[in-house]
Amino acid sequence: MAQNSAPLLSQCDEDNRTPLGTAFEQFKRTLNGMEKIALADVTLKDVLANVQDLDRQHAMSSKSRNLIRRLEPFLGFLDRHAKALDSIAQVHPNPSALIWGLVRVLLETALAYSQYFKKLVAMTERLSDSLTLYQEYEGILNGDRRFQEALATVYFDVLVFLKKATIIFKTRGFQILCRSLWRTFESDFQDTLEAITRHTRSLETEIDLAYRIDVRRRLEKHSKEHDAIHGSLSRIECSLHERWKVMKWLSPIDMEGIRNRESRRRTESSGQWLLQDEFFQDWLQSKHRALWISGPPGSGKTVLSAFIVDTIRDRIESEAKQALAFFFCDRGNEENASTLKILASMIAQVLGQLCSIPDSICASYNIASRYGRSKVSAADQPAIIMKDLALSLNKLYILVDGIDELSSASDVLGTMKALADSTTMIQVIFLSRDSPQLSNGLNGIPKINLTSAVVSSDINNYISHELAGLSLRNTELKDQIFERLSQGANGMFLWAHLMIKTLKSSVSPHEIMEALSDLPVDLDTTYNAILNKIAREPPNRQALAKKVLQWICCSVRPLHWNELECALSFERSHGNFVESKKPFKSVVLELGSPLVEYIPSSDLFRLTHHSVREFLLSSPDDHLVHEDARKFFILEELGNCELAEVCLAYQIRHGSHEQRQVHTAPLPLLEYSTLFWCHHICNAFCSQELERLALEFLTPQSRRRIWVLRFIYWQSSTFPLQYLMKSQKFLRDWISQGTNHHLRNTVTNWIQDVPFILCGHSTPAPVEEQTPNVINGLHLSNSMPEIPYFEKLMIIRDLSREYTMTGTLASGEEWLTTALNFQRARHGTSHISTVWLMNSLGIIYDQQQRVVLSAHTQESALAIQTSVLGPSHLETVWTVNELGRIYRHLGDFDRAESMHKRALIALRKVLHPQDLQIAWTLNTLARTYRKQARFAEAIALHDQALAIQRAILGESHPHTLWATMDKAGCYRGQGRLKESAVLYQNALDWRQKVLGLKHPDTLWAMNDLALVLAELGQIGAAKSLQEMTLSGQTEVLGLGHKHTLWTKGILNELNARASVLDLTLSDNSVV
Repeated sequence: MAQNSAPLLSQCDEDNRTPLGTAFEQFKRTLNGMEKIALADVTLKDVLANVQDLDRQHAMSSKSRNLIRRLEPFLGFLDRHAKALDSIAQVHPNPSALIWGLVRVLLETALAYSQYFKKLVAMTERLSDSLTLYQEYEGILNGDRRFQEALATVYFDVLVFLKKATIIFKTRGFQILCRSLWRTFESDFQDTLEAITRHTRSLETEIDLAYRIDVRRRLEKHSKEHDAIHGSLSRIECSLHERWKVMKWLSPIDMEGIRNRESRRRTESSGQWLLQDEFFQDWLQSKHRALWISGPPGSGKTVLSAFIVDTIRDRIESEAKQALAFFFCDRGNEENASTLKILASMIAQVLGQLCSIPDSICASYNIASRYGRSKVSAADQPAIIMKDLALSLNKLYILVDGIDELSSASDVLGTMKALADSTTMIQVIFLSRDSPQLSNGLNGIPKINLTSAVVSSDINNYISHELAGLSLRNTELKDQIFERLSQGANGMFLWAHLMIKTLKSSVSPHEIMEALSDLPVDLDTTYNAILNKIAREPPNRQALAKKVLQWICCSVRPLHWNELECALSFERSHGNFVESKKPFKSVVLELGSPLVEYIPSSDLFRLTHHSVREFLLSSPDDHLVHEDARKFFILEELGNCELAEVCLAYQIRHGSHEQRQVHTAPLPLLEYSTLFWCHHICNAFCSQELERLALEFLTPQSRRRIWVLRFIYWQSSTFPLQYLMKSQKFLRDWISQGTNHHLRNTVTNWIQDVPFILCGHSTPAPVEEQTPNVINGLHLSNSMPEIPYFEKLMIIRDLSREYTMTGTLASGEEWLTTALNFQRARHGTSHISTVWLMNSLGIIYDQQQRVVLSAHTQESALAIQTSVLGPSHLETVWTVNELGRIYRHLGDFDRAESMHKRALIALRKVLHPQDLQIAWTLNTLARTYRKQARFAEAIALHDQALAIQRAILGESHPHTLWATMDKAGCYRGQGRLKESAVLYQNALDWRQKVLGLKHPDTLWAMNDLALVLAELGQIGAAKSLQEMTLSGQTEVLGLGHKHTLWTKGILNELNARASVLDLTLSDNSVV
C-alpha cells in the first residue's frame, strides 16, 4: 500500500529542512538506481505486516516475543519524520518509501537469522531511546543551527546503519558467518557503531552548549524584570522590618486573644437585638460620634463588646480606608491600665490593618529612636498619633470595654472623647457600669441600658446552649433547670454562668435537684455559697485556696503560672521558697473554680470577673456569710503585707542574680518582685517583720543598685527615674509610720544610687570588683537600652534640685567630676562621651551660683558636640538651650533669647510640634522674657508649653507645676494678683497631693503664694502660710539652709507690717 503524502514542494527550502531531511538528502546520494527501485512504494503498513510475521515465527521463543512492542518506538519515530520528508522533499520514489523499504528488506531477510536479528533488534531499541529524546530537543532547539547539523549527522548514521544491515543480510555467505555470531555482528557494525557513538557525544555536547546559551539569553532578556522583582522584594523586606521595629516600639497589649476568648463564650444568636437598636444604628451611620452602653456587673458587657468588634469588622471588610481599634480594660491588671498603654495598643491595631506605615508614624518612631526611647512614651504624643491615623482614614471605630474598671478612668475617658471631638473620622463606643463619675463625663452621649428585659433572650439562648451539653436523659429535669435559671438570672449572664458550672459539678440528678431548690438569688449570695463550699475542704486545701485568692486579688497584674506556683511555695517559717511545696496546677484550678479562671494561651491566672475582687476585698460583715467562710475574705492591707514579704524575700535571695528575660525559669518571680515590692509595701500595714526585710534588702549597696538598675529598665513609665523617686517618697511615708530610723536613713540615701546608674561605665571601680557584666556592683546586660540623653539630663536637673534642697551639691559635683576625669583619661578630653557629664556639671555649677564656670563648661561641651555631631543634632541643641538659660542667669538676655530661639527653630524642624523638648524650650524662653518684664509674650509661650505638658505629663507632674508657677509669676509682674494667686494655689494643691506637705517644692509654692497674698493685703493669711513654710523648712532643710533663712526674713517683715497695721487700726479706732 502506497504512503499518501502531502503535495511536494517545487524546490527544497534549505531554511525549512529538518535534520532528518538533511540526513536523507545525504543518504539518498549513496543509493544506486537499482536500490531506489527495490525500495520504492513501501509503507509503514507493509513493515508492520513483516513484524507480525516475525512475531508468529518466533512465538515459541520468549526472547523474541513482542517484536511489535519492542520496535514500535523506533518505527513510530521513523513514521513521524518520514511524513515530514515527504512534505518538503521532491524526489522519486517518496522519501518515506526509501526508508520503509530498507526496514522491510531487513525484516524479510532476517527471518532466517533469528539470533543475529535479536542483536539487531536490541541495537534498534537503544537507538529508539536516544532518537525519541533527540526528537524532543529538536522541537526545543529548532533555531540552533549547530544542534540541527549535529542531529542530522546522527540521523545519517542511523540510515547508514539500516542500509549496512540490509546489505549484510543479503550477502551470500552470511550463513557461514553465523557460527561466530557475536564477533561477526560487532565486526560488521564496528565502524557504524563508533560513528553513532562519536556523533551522539557531539550531539549531546551541542545540546549542553545550546542549553547554556539559551539560559544566558533568557537571563539577559529578563534581567530588567529580575532587577525590578529584586527591588520590589527588597522594598517589601525593608517595609516588613520597619513595621516590626514600629510594633516593637509600640509594645501593644494583645487584645485579639481576649476577643477570641469572649467570642467563644457567645452563643450564635446573642447580641442580634443590638443590630436593631436605634441608637446603635445611628452610631454606626455616624449620626452620633459617641455611644455608651451601660449595664450592671455580670450583664455580659464584655461578650457584647466582642460581638460589636466582630460586627464592625464584617462591616468595614469591604470598605476602603476604614479601621477598628478596641481595648478590654481589666481592673486586675493595673500595669496595663494607663492611657498610654491603651493608645499604643490601639495604634498598633490600626497599623495592622494598613498596607503601609504612614509617614507620620515613622517620623514619631525615628524621633523616639533618636532619643533612645525603646518603647513608646507619653513624650511621643500617642493621642496625636492616633488622630493623625484617623485623618488618613475615611472612618476609625474605637471601642473601650470596662472603662469603669480603670483607676485612670477619667483620663482615658477624656482622651477618647477629645479624639472623637477632634475629627468626624472617629466613632467611639464605651461599655461600662454606670457611676456618677462616668455619668458626668459621658453626659449628653446617647446611652443604651442593658436591662433584664433587653438581655433576657440572650441569657435564655446561653442557658439552652449550655444545658445541651449536660448529660441528662430526663428532659423534664432539663426543662425545670432552664425555667429556674431563666427566672433567677435577672439580667446577669455571670450568675447564670456560675450556676451552670455548679450544676455541671453535681454527681447525680438528685444533687442537681437539691442545688436547684436552694439557688442563690444574686452574685453576693453566689459568692458566699462558693466560699462555703471551699470551707468544707480539708485544712491544707483551705489554706492553699486562701493563698491563691489573696495573690490573684492583690497582685498588680495577672500572674503567669510559674510566678504563682513560685509565690505559693514560700514557707514563711523558714523565710524561703521550697521546691517541694509548689502546688499542682490541677489542684489550684479545682480550688479556685469558678472564682478563678485559667487562660492556657497565655498561661495566666485571673479572676473570673472583677466583681469577685470587689466581693473578696469587702468586709464580711456586709454579707450574710457563714462563719467558716469569713476566713477567705481579704483585708487588702494585710494581703499587700504578705505579698510584699514574699517579694522582698525573693529579692533578698535572688536579686543579685543575672537574668535578662522575664517569666522564665529559673527565676520566675524576679521581674514581678523587682517592679512591685515597693507598691505592695506602701499599701501594707507597717509591721516589724516588713521593716526588717526592707532593711535587709536595701542595706547592701550592690544589691540595692542592681535592683534600681532593673527597676529602671523594666519600668514602662515615661520617666522611670522620676517614677523611682516617687516610689521612694511613698516608701518614706510608709516608713514614717514605724520606728526604724536606720531604715529611714537608708531610703534617704537611695537616690544617691541613681548617679551610678546614669554613669554606667563612666565611673571607675576597684579592680577586684571588675567582673564581666558587672560595673560598680551593677549587673549590666547588653540587652538593656541606654537611658535617653534628654531624660538623663532632666534627671540630673531634678537631682541638682534635690541636692540644693538637702545641701549636698558638693557630693553631686564630686561624683560627676570623678566620672568626667575617668572618661577623659579613657577616651581623651574631646571625646563625645564626656559631653553629657560636662552638661551635668554645668547644671550643678549653676545651682551653686558659679554661673560663669557653668557657662564656660557648657560652651566647651557645645564646641565638642558641634565638631562631632554637627550644629543641628538634638544633643547639640540641648546644650544650646542650656546655654541660653545660663546667659539669662548672667543677665545677658539678648544672648539668652538668641540661643533659645536658635534651639526652637532647630527642634521644630525635626520634632513633633507637641514634643516635650519644645515645651521645655518655650518655658525657658518665656522666663527670659519675664526677666525683661515682657510679661505678655512670656504668658503666651507658657500657655503653649503648658498645653503640651498637660497633655503628655498631666496636670500634677512636677514640670507642669513649675510652668504653672512661672505663669503665676508673670501675672504677678503684670499686677494681676488675683489670677496669680489662683495659679499659685493650684500648684500648691497639686504639690501637697503628689509630693506631700513637707516636700521642699511644696514649701517653695507656699512661699510664692504667701508673697502674692501679702501684696493683696491679706497679711494674716500670708503670715500663716509663711509660718507653716518656716516650720517645714526647718524640719526638712535645717535652720541654716538659705531657703529657711529667706523665709525667716520674709516672716519678720510680715510681722512688722502686721504690727504697723495693728497700730493703724488701733489709731483709727481711737479716732
